[in-house]
Amino acid sequence: MTEEQTHQTAKVIKIKEESTGLLAATLEVAADVSAAYSKPGQYIVLHPETSEKPVFMALASAPGHTELELLIGQPAAEKLQFTEGSTVRIDPPAGNGYPVDLAKGKNVILFAVGSGMSPIRSLIEYIRANRNDFLNVDVFLGAHTEESHPYRQHDEAWAADNISIHRTTSRPWVQDVFRNSSVSAENAVAFVCGMKEMVNGVTEALTDAGMNADLIRQNY
Repeated sequence: MTEEQTHQTAKVIKIKEESTGLLAATLEVAADVSAAYSKPGQYIVLHPETSEKPVFMALASAPGHTELELLIGQPAAEKLQFTEGSTVRIDPPAGNGYPVDLAKGKNVILFAVGSGMSPIRSLIEYIRANRNDFLNVDVFLGAHTEESHPYRQHDEAWAADNISIHRTTSRPWVQDVFRNSSVSAENAVAFVCGMKEMVNGVTEALTDAGMNADLIRQNY
């Protein structure tokens, strides 16, 4: 069997502007593809006809759904050229994802900036579906402007499930918002997604607050 024959076909059933510079897309996939998605933070590989290189994208929806959601930045959007009704070849969900079992029975602190919100959103939705497994949940989100913050429309529903959202634009950075907050690192696990500098800054802030670095995890 050739590599191309191992690819699955996904159909774009919805696409919309999620925030400035970011698109939200929903893919209809085969049952075995959705079943392969077992942990928030996993990714899929897309093979668009318009690009010789594959596109790796973290999933924005939680496991357990028959459709997969993506959060797409401009460079990826130019390669994918998605339109509603179009199809794309994909590889099934893969990757380690976030070790969510590590956080059960503990406080959870999440950090993301920009399109890094994609796997963090999948994690938030997973936590909502299993809310009794976790204690306090605080989410620190950063973007350049208020309009470029994705998923703002979900803040009210997240708050209703006792998930506290802390948004910041440009500066202060998310790690500084955490430093200036009353959120405690005690009995907590942190999950992070973002640029290396941001991850390093968040790690420093959390370890300064007393968290063991082994409890600060990314989705790979």
